[in-house]
Formats: sequence, structure tokens, C-alpha cells
Amino acid sequence: MKLNKQLVTGIWAFAVLGVIVVAFSLFKPSSQSYADVGVVLSDRAEDALVSISIKNRDGSFAVTIEKGEYKCAELEGLPSNDKEFKKLAESVTQLRAIARVKGSSDGEFGFEKPTAVVNAEYSDDTSAVITLGNKTTNGNYYIKIAENGPIYLVADKKAEYFTADIKKFVSLELTDDNNEPESVKYKTSKGNLLIEKMANPYTNGLEETYKYYVQEGENRAYADSAELENTIMSIKGLKAESAAHLFPTDEDFKTYGFNEETNDKVVYTAAGETTTLVLGSRGPDYYYIYRTGIDVIYMIPITSVRWDGANFFSVSTRTLIAPNISEVSGVKVKTLTNEYEVQIKDEQLEYNGNLLDLTKSKELYKAFCGAKAEYELDGEVQNIKPELTITFIYKDETKKEDVIEFVPYGLRRYAARFNGVAKYALNVTYVTSIIEITKSIQ
Repeated sequence: MKLNKQLVTGIWAFAVLGVIVVAFSLFKPSSQSYADVGVVLSDRAEDALVSISIKNRDGSFAVTIEKGEYKCAELEGLPSNDKEFKKLAESVTQLRAIARVKGSSDGEFGFEKPTAVVNAEYSDDTSAVITLGNKTTNGNYYIKIAENGPIYLVADKKAEYFTADIKKFVSLELTDDNNEPESVKYKTSKGNLLIEKMANPYTNGLEETYKYYVQEGENRAYADSAELENTIMSIKGLKAESAAHLFPTDEDFKTYGFNEETNDKVVYTAAGETTTLVLGSRGPDYYYIYRTGIDVIYMIPITSVRWDGANFFSVSTRTLIAPNISEVSGVKVKTLTNEYEVQIKDEQLEYNGNLLDLTKSKELYKAFCGAKAEYELDGEVQNIKPELTITFIYKDETKKEDVIEFVPYGLRRYAARFNGVAKYALNVTYVTSIIEITKSIQ
């Protein structure tokens, strides 16, 4: 007898489905292991909690709570992290279990040598003891509230504050986050760098506004606004990732790579308060860091130390010279074949007796100010005649003229000689554009 094709297909489908059901039943956790009831283990008002003492595998500590203030004798003299203490209090007063576990042997679940024991005291003279047993293969913990009480399973996130080291409750804030920085000094093996806020912002001839200047020795320039984010602004509100060591000794400082003479330092000032940070040893992706006056060695991600490697050139503006037009009475331009002077009156440019309109005046003056350094010179500059010289003449007659000369330097580059000193190279574009402008207004 021949079977219908559709019937055969149906039989095969049921057979495959049966295999899947059997396989699923083999891998599904036994319903006898856990009773998934979502048990409330504690539900107390947080303000009724007066103390917590914890003993775990990292040590022991106690916290008292009075009118919302947390005190811990083990952290005396150190800034504490009240947000973390509050989370600890919430873990005690609002404890929830995933499920109840069938079984009673303490040894089986790790209660004979518990992971942590937490004692909570309340204002009504009641108390609770929370005992944390072994960690399961999926990251949860066995837990019980009473000595002979039932055993539950609690999520790792719920238990993390019971297993925490005391270092978890130290404040990780290294600098003020509420006030704009006034200055920062970098003291490194390569030299000292200062970034300081100016009394008044300055807007240059390109309408770029600067609030800070940078200084290294006798070199001084306006600080590039974008680079401030990687230097002084990156230190505002700086936080460590974790505390590595509390109350370090001299030997501990040496272990973590701190040496008074060789370590890089940052001296940061905001709202009149000065903070000194010292970098210790560098790991694969972190630094050890110490804030003077606080007995904690911290760890901070390398990505947070954005000022590392900062130098005068990297922080200063790339604009070589761009005085505000209100300060300038004239600009002299000299090429290999031409020489002329533009007068400036009430921020309008005048050439050869002709007064340019405001729009044209702005465009031309910005062109004069457009020289941008590309990189620092790393070789000798030829002592040859410059192909372009720009001279800024100031209204204040006591102020010397600023002269910037452009000398050929390498492939499609010019060296900029500022008041006789050559420091930077720039692209050929600026020089060629000024020479073209010179031709057009002759």
C-alpha cells in the first residue's frame, strides 16, 4: 500500500517536533530546583536604618546613619562617596530575591564559610542579619536572612554592595566640577607649561575669541579653544575610576611609582582653590594618580589623562599673528617685486587714497591675518631674501611693529620668521594668496 505524500510529510514533521520537545526538556532547569516567587526579603524605610556592619572576604567595616549622613570610622579623614553609601542602604532595606531554593545544608550553599555577613540595625531596636553564601555559575548568590531560615537566590547586582571592599565608598572626585578653571600648571620632565585665564577675553583680527593664554618659559601665545578641551577643561570635574590604596605609606608610594623629583604634576586652580595631582606608574590602560592632601592612591583611565604630552605648540593657537583691527593703523606688504602700505581708519582700509567699503576691508584684513602654523621647524632656515613680508603698524606708538617674513622651506612650505625668529612652517597657500591680492590691487 502506497502512502499519500502529504501524510508522509506530516508524520516527519511530528517526529521532528517530538525530538525538539524532548531536547528542550533535557536542557530546561528542573522546576524542583527553584520556586520562582520573586521574594521580598526586606522592605524597610531607609530613614529607619541606623547602622550597617559588613564582614566579607576583603575585610570588615561599619557605617552609621544619622539624619541622612553616613559615617564610617574606617574612612575617617577621607572624602566618602555618599551616593555609594546610599546604594548600600537601599540594598539592605529593599532586598529582593530571584527565587527560593530548595535545600537546607549550609555547606552545600556556602554558608559555613560565608562570602559576606551583613548586620543591619534599625531605629525601632530591631535588627537583621543577611548571610551571603556561594556564588553560582551564572553569577548570582545564595542568601538567607535568618540563621535557620529558607535559602534564596539573589542577583549579583543586588549583592555587590555586600561583597564590596571599603575602597568602593571613597569619593572618586579629584577636582571641582562647578567652577570654570582659572589656571593649570603642568610640571613634567620635558618642562613646565602654564595655561591661565585672561582678565578679559580677546578677539583677534580673524574674529577668533580667546579666554586663556599658554606660556612656556618666555614663549607666550593665546591658547587654542579646541585644545583647551584636551588640557585645562579635561581636568575640570576629573574623576578617578577606582581607589587602589588607602592611607599609603612611603613604601606604598614607591610601589605605585611615585617619586617627588620625577613624577609629572598638574597644579589646577578653580574658584581660588588649588589642587595638585601627581601621576604615578602607568599600566596597560590606566595611571595611578594621587591628589596631595588626600591619603588615597587612585586609578584613572589613560583616556582621562588627555593632557599627557601637551606642549606649547599643541596648546597654542595656530594663527601666527592677527591683532584686532581696532589696534592697527596700517599694514605694509612687500613681495619680491612689489611693496605697498594699507592705512586703516575707523576699521576701514584705505589704499592709494581709495577707501574700501566695510565688507572689502574685512575680507582684506582677514587675509593679512590668515597665516596659520602647520608644524614646528625641525631644520635650518636658509638665510635668503623672503618672498613675502607683512608688517603690522600699531596705533599705540609705544608698541613696536610686528614683522613676519616668509622664506621658502622644503616642498610647498614656507618658514615664518616672526620678528627675526623662525619657529614654524606653513603651507604655501597663504603666501600665494597674499601675492595674488597684491597683484589685484596694484
